[in-house]
Amino acid sequence: MEHSSHLPLQRVRSVRLVTAHTHDLWGTGRYFATMVTTNRTPLLSTVVSGGYTQWTAIGKQIHASLEQLCSTYPLAIDRIALMPDHLHLCFRVTSPLSKSILRILVDWREEIAQATGFSKDKPLWETPYHLFTPFNREVYTRCIHYTAANPRRWWHLRNHPNLLQAQIATHPLLSPEHTWQAVGHLALLDAPLMMAIRIHRVDTAEKIASLTERAIQISQAGGVIIGGFISPAEKALLKTLYAAVPDLRLISLLPHTLADYKPPARVLDAFYQGRRLLLTTAPDHPSTAPCTRTICLRHNDLAEQIAHHAQGKDIK
Repeated sequence: MEHSSHLPLQRVRSVRLVTAHTHDLWGTGRYFATMVTTNRTPLLSTVVSGGYTQWTAIGKQIHASLEQLCSTYPLAIDRIALMPDHLHLCFRVTSPLSKSILRILVDWREEIAQATGFSKDKPLWETPYHLFTPFNREVYTRCIHYTAANPRRWWHLRNHPNLLQAQIATHPLLSPEHTWQAVGHLALLDAPLMMAIRIHRVDTAEKIASLTERAIQISQAGGVIIGGFISPAEKALLKTLYAAVPDLRLISLLPHTLADYKPPARVLDAFYQGRRLLLTTAPDHPSTAPCTRTICLRHNDLAEQIAHHAQGKDIK
C-alpha cells in the first residue's frame, strides 16, 4: 500500500506537526509529543519537593493506556513525563504501521478522554497537540533529557520563580567594555581560587590530561572553573569534571542570549545551591543562531582575564 510521505498541516487540524517534508508517517521513526490539558487544568499529577511526580487517578489511567497502545502497535516509549497540566512523550515507531502515527494518536486521545469521563463538550485535551520528529539520534536524545528533567525544572521554577531570570550584570571582574547578561550567582566571581579552561586545537593529549587533572584539583579544593566550553575537547573535559566533582562550582560564558535558557535538572540544582553562573556578552544573539568565531574567541579571552584578575594576577 502506498501512502503520501507527508500530511499537510491543514488536513490535520488536531495536531501541529514539525517534521521533514519527506518523512513517512506510516514508517519507522522517532517522535516527541506534547499534549496539554484543557485550560491547563492540573489533572494528571502533582510535583512534590525535589521534582518528583505523583500521578493522579487520571494520570495512572493515561500511563496504563499508553502501555496498552505499545502492545497494540509497534511503538516503544523511551521517556514519559506526566506533568500536572501536560504530557511529554518520547517514543519510537519500530516497524511500519497499518495507519499513520497521526491517526493513532488522535484516536488514542479520544479513547483516553472517554475512559476518564471526558467528552467533546468537556474535553480532556487542548487542540491541537504538538508532534515533533527529531531529525537525528542526537536531537532525539536531547528530547529525552528534556523530558526527564521536566518535573525538577517545574518544581524549581515554581518554588524559585526568579532562579533563571536573566539580568544585566556588573562586577569589578566584568569588563565595562561589554554589556553582560547573567543568570545565577554573581558571588561566584568573588571566589579567590579560579581556573579558566581553554583548549587549543594544537594541544596534545598529554597537555589536555594535565589540564583536566589540575581542574579537578582546583574544583575539589572549592575553586571555581570558568570557560566557554565550546569545543568538543572542552565539553569532554567538563563532562569529566562533573563526574569527578559532583558539587562543581562553574561559570560558563555562553555565546548567545540567556533570555530563553532552559537548563537540565542537574544545572537547576546547581543554581539553587549557588554553584552555577551563566554569563554572556551577546545578549542580543539568538540561541538558535550559530556561534560566531568572534564571540567564542572573545569569551575565551574574557574567561582567562576573569580568572587571572580573580587571583590578583595581571594578564601576560
